[in-house]
Amino acid sequence: MNITRRTFIKGTSSLAAMPFISNISHSQNLLNPIKTVINVFLEGGPDFRHLFVPIPSTEYGDAFWKARASIFGINPNNSNELQEAFEQNYDQISFDSIEFGILKKADWLKDKILEGKVAIINNVFGSASRDHPYSTLVWTSGDHNALPQELCRSGWGGRLASYNQKRILSVTEQPLLFCNGPHPSNPLNHSNPNLIDAPNMENFSFTKKAEWFEDAETIDREYALFRSLRSYYQSKRNQISSGGTFSSFVETEKIIRSLGDQVDERLKNQISPQGGYTASVEGDQNSYEARRPVLFDELIRGNQKAFFQYFAVQLLNTYYGIACQDLLDFNVVSLMLEGFDTHAIQRDEEEGIEIRIQELFGSSRGISALDNQLTQDYPRSKNNLIYVFSGEFGRQLKSNGAGGTEHGNGNTILVYGDQVNGGIYGELFPQSEIELMQDWNQHIEGKTSFERVFAVISEWAVPGSSFSIFPSHSQRPVELGNELNFLQT
Repeated sequence: MNITRRTFIKGTSSLAAMPFISNISHSQNLLNPIKTVINVFLEGGPDFRHLFVPIPSTEYGDAFWKARASIFGINPNNSNELQEAFEQNYDQISFDSIEFGILKKADWLKDKILEGKVAIINNVFGSASRDHPYSTLVWTSGDHNALPQELCRSGWGGRLASYNQKRILSVTEQPLLFCNGPHPSNPLNHSNPNLIDAPNMENFSFTKKAEWFEDAETIDREYALFRSLRSYYQSKRNQISSGGTFSSFVETEKIIRSLGDQVDERLKNQISPQGGYTASVEGDQNSYEARRPVLFDELIRGNQKAFFQYFAVQLLNTYYGIACQDLLDFNVVSLMLEGFDTHAIQRDEEEGIEIRIQELFGSSRGISALDNQLTQDYPRSKNNLIYVFSGEFGRQLKSNGAGGTEHGNGNTILVYGDQVNGGIYGELFPQSEIELMQDWNQHIEGKTSFERVFAVISEWAVPGSSFSIFPSHSQRPVELGNELNFLQT
């Protein structure tokens, strides 16, 4: 658990009132899973028109491939080269009565689309700005009225958790604004008694032996300090009267310590990951004898790039969170994958969008690994969760001279899960864009407000919540003919 002395003291009054110590058994949690939203924020503005592409032989496809020829390093006036680039990089599929191509590197996602478990929601817009920080603020707060200076706002994920009197699990290094809960009196501020900041679930405990230190002397000193603090607080609890000035402080320490011990016990001795697990890895500073599934261990150790390793750790922490959901009592999880701001060499094998899409949607990678492990170990929980994939804005239709794309407006949101009504929501390749692709600085026209989409997700998770979390969503635009019925009720 990532708690500093300052945040511990600041949060004592609110944490003391939280029922962190659950009376629900692990088996009961498996039988009565919580509807859970796993939000994956794709930082930088993902180009989903690189993930889903039209067939070159169509009128729209011909205009599209000519407009984006520089990304693939091909002659825009050679139809054979356009077709060859399509066939080499994309699988042609038919879904919801539409023929289109999906990037071969997203083979797991392709399978889930064809199984009818993915909603492809198009032409969604958030902020009119193309500025990353401001657009991210608008998107993660879930409020189109948010102003650039309102950096302390609540996030729609935090509000969703708070509305249902649940918690939100953040597995990123620093919680995103998305996680901020509502302030009881100030709509421009936030309050986070419901936030669980868990970038390393394997080191969740308050009293973990400090195994990350290399020398025995440091280990012994740190562990002695932990033991001393535990004894000190136990003694203080016997001396301080209930309701006194410092009573919430010592009681909160007890709650957090007990919760950490329960999580440790669960991860060390109670979970049984299918496919095997490793409990201790020499030289691995993230291993604290938790039963880490082999699949995640291979992902974490096999990734040489820091941002992929970081994402794999987030997925592992999400798995651990689901394993402890009865203890932590959350209904929202926050993850992030960075690096989707692809202004140049969009297909670069080291830093481009395709390697990130592969990490996210490839077989035995990213989401596939988490989905498969949850299917084996916690099938009821897996059946009651959905994944949401989106970024702060889209990209322009025509590629730039550097083989990349500039910031745009409209984009696609993907929602995956067993309770998703798979389909295409909103026109995937609007004919009106054919003429736009002849010019620079043209983007996907935003027709459906992001608040409309997120409101549907909120209603699925907690019926009746949407007007509290997105007060004006019903007045926001929605594309003609798009009923947004992409989740089962």
